[in-house]
Amino acid sequence: ASEQQLESIETANTSAQAALNSARQQANSAQASLNQAKAGRAGAVAALKRANAQLAAAQSSANQAGSAVETAQSAVNQQKALLQQSQKALFGTQTVPQQVSISQAQKQAARAAVKQAIAQLQNAQLDLTHTRIAAPVEGMVSQKSVQLGQYVQPGQMLMAVVPLKKVWIVANFKETQTGQMKRGQRAVFTVDAYPGRKFRGVVDSIGAATIAKSSLLPSENASGNFVKVVQRIPVKIVLDQPLPRGVVLRPGQNVIATVYL
Repeated sequence: ASEQQLESIETANTSAQAALNSARQQANSAQASLNQAKAGRAGAVAALKRANAQLAAAQSSANQAGSAVETAQSAVNQQKALLQQSQKALFGTQTVPQQVSISQAQKQAARAAVKQAIAQLQNAQLDLTHTRIAAPVEGMVSQKSVQLGQYVQPGQMLMAVVPLKKVWIVANFKETQTGQMKRGQRAVFTVDAYPGRKFRGVVDSIGAATIAKSSLLPSENASGNFVKVVQRIPVKIVLDQPLPRGVVLRPGQNVIATVYL
């Protein structure tokens, strides 16, 4: 080959070597760019994962915040209701004195009504007891002045009840005979209805006044009457044993009594 061709070939070889080196450099640069892109891609993927995680966490926080907001809103509504109740209660407490006064007035009125009802009940019970007249003692009816179906008035005389079992004697002794008489002394009396029979008894009591003083119209010796009249003092004599069978002592019978001093 000619020298000129050799130089041309060497020049071409040098250019090819330079192009090869440049291509290698470009390949290395491209490989570095690729590696950098891969690294950037991996970082982007990791960042995307982190972003997704953050997004999920944010969404969870948002859901929790929403629940918290609902809970807080419910608590606020509940507190508002309690506030309204408190205001109502406060308004009610402001009227407590008036309500207490009204309640006390109603209580006093109820007590008065109860007392009035009790008084009416007692009055009705008293009227009911007045519809049945019971004899105070056991005895025989005398001087009956009422008939069946007749209307009676308070204080009207209906009849007399004479006790014939527990009888006593009222002996009108002279005042000169009662000086030594005492309660419990033995007495004997006879009755005109049963001649020849004697009955025994004891002195129960001695009258506190004379018969004339206890009469309906007692005498007054204001004119200076100098005639002294012996006064009579009633002495009650009770029987110390039951009456014999068939013997009945009636009020008003004549009795002769003797007291043993």
